[in-house]
Amino acid sequence: MKRKVGYFVGSGITLIWIIFFYQYMLFQQRSHLDFEGDSEEAPPQIHRLAESGIGASPKVSRQLAALRKEVETLTSQNDQLQHYVHRVQNVIGEGRLNSTLTILPSPVPVIAVVVFGCNRPTIRRHLDQLIKYRPSAASFPIYVSQDCGHEETARVISSYGDQVTHMKHTNNTPIILPKKDKKFEGYYKIARHYKWGLSQIFDKYNHSAVIITEDDLDISPDFFEYFAGTYPLLVVDKSLWCISAWNDNGKAGLIANAPELLYRTDFFPGLGWMLRRELWAELGPKWPDKFVSCSWPG
Repeated sequence: MKRKVGYFVGSGITLIWIIFFYQYMLFQQRSHLDFEGDSEEAPPQIHRLAESGIGASPKVSRQLAALRKEVETLTSQNDQLQHYVHRVQNVIGEGRLNSTLTILPSPVPVIAVVVFGCNRPTIRRHLDQLIKYRPSAASFPIYVSQDCGHEETARVISSYGDQVTHMKHTNNTPIILPKKDKKFEGYYKIARHYKWGLSQIFDKYNHSAVIITEDDLDISPDFFEYFAGTYPLLVVDKSLWCISAWNDNGKAGLIANAPELLYRTDFFPGLGWMLRRELWAELGPKWPDKFVSCSWPG
C-alpha cells in the first residue's frame, strides 16, 4: 500500500511539473510575439515534450497532445493577425497616398444647418455655439425645426431674430399604433419630424446640402471647417452616404493621433451629420416610420 501511495504521489508531482513547464514555455512564447515581424513557431521544447511524453501515462500523453494542439492554434492565429495588420497598414498607406492625387471640386456651396428640437429651452447653448463658430452666416444659414410646440423653447428660438430661421412642425396628431408598439410612439414622432424638416430644407428653401444637429449637442471650434473640408468627398465619392462629426468612441486614448485621418464606416453615425440633395431624393420617399438612426428600408 505504501508503494502504491508513493507511486501515485510521484506521478502527481510529475504531472504538475509538466503542466507548470508547459505554462512557462507558453508564457515565453506569448511574451515574444512580434506582430510586425514573421511569426515564430512554437518553441521546440514544447514539441519535444509532447512527442516524447517523458514516459508518462496515457492520460498525461493525451493532455500533452491537447496542449500541443493549443500551441499550434495560437501560432496559426498569430499568423492570421499579422497578415491582417499588414493589410490594414497597406490600405491606410495607399489611402493617404491617393488622397493627395484627388482633384476636389471648389468652391463649397452654401450648406444649411438644421437643428431639430422640441421642448428643451437649453437649446440656447447649442445655438450660441453654432453662431459663435460659424465663419459666415451666408455660408452656413441656421434653421431650427421645432416639434411639439413647447412655448418656452419657442421663445428662446425666437429671441435670436434673423440669426436663425424658426420652422414650426405643427403636425402633432397622435400616431395610431398597436398596443405592443405604443412604447415606441416617440420614435415614430421623431421620424415624422425629421422627414418634414428635411423636406423643408431641400424643397422649400432649395438647399443642396445640409448639416443635421440636435438641440443638446456640443460642437467643437473646427465643426464648420471640418464639414467644409469634407463636403467635396460627397461629390467625388458616390459610395459615401453622409459625412459625420460624431464618434461614439471619440475620447482621448481611443482615437488615432492623426488629424488628417478619416474613417469609413457602415454604422450610421446619426448625430452631427451632413447629406446632399441627391441622397435625400433617394431616401426621402422611403423614409422609415421609426428609428431614423438605425432603420432603413432595403
